[in-house]
Amino acid sequence: MAARELGALRRTGALPALLGIVALVQGLHLLAFAVDERRTSARALAIYFHHGAYVMEAVGLVLALALVLMGRPAEMLWRTAPIRAHDRIGGRFVAGFAVLVLASLASVHLPAFILWSGHGSVGHLFAGSVGGLLAGSLGLSLGLAGTALFRRPLAGAVAAACVLGGLELMPMVADQVGAGWRSVLTEAAPVWAHNDGFRRGILDLSDAVFLLGLSYVGLVAATAGLREQRWAP
Repeated sequence: MAARELGALRRTGALPALLGIVALVQGLHLLAFAVDERRTSARALAIYFHHGAYVMEAVGLVLALALVLMGRPAEMLWRTAPIRAHDRIGGRFVAGFAVLVLASLASVHLPAFILWSGHGSVGHLFAGSVGGLLAGSLGLSLGLAGTALFRRPLAGAVAAACVLGGLELMPMVADQVGAGWRSVLTEAAPVWAHNDGFRRGILDLSDAVFLLGLSYVGLVAATAGLREQRWAP
């Protein structure tokens, strides 16, 4: 399933186009936010990986929509084939995650340039890349959930984007509520609250578990929605 999904992205030209766009966007935000002669390389990398995690989150959403749209021509075939819903969602997720890895590699020269020009560490680059991949996988899984729960894939992708945007805005809402809810809402933001360690070069297991847990919830919802779609009239 994953190989078929990747093959569809490659044949249509969507894969190289997406990788090129990601590298371009990452390069632009590197120039806009991270490059400053007054900053240390560690600080520049932290800023780069912070903004880069948001980019990867958005890329995951776009990937989910692209994978669903590419599979629309074979929709009727899937409805009658002996393929379980969780196998199809798993195949799409693996294919999407492989593209996220390729997107990370396509722009790895940007943080490498910061390392070359400063005194950062390879461990910082690795931790920041892991954080970006986890943010991307969250966007991908929620995107797959939205496109599976809504009859129109675009509406599902927009709904998933609203959910992600709402989670990222929770720290702002936390300032308006009581102390009991403040800590809960502050920790609800995937990138804002749970990418801080990764962007500073620290592999924080609790943050990884949080992001992976949300991704798993998204995949479970996607599987349930696709199962309902299969038997829908």
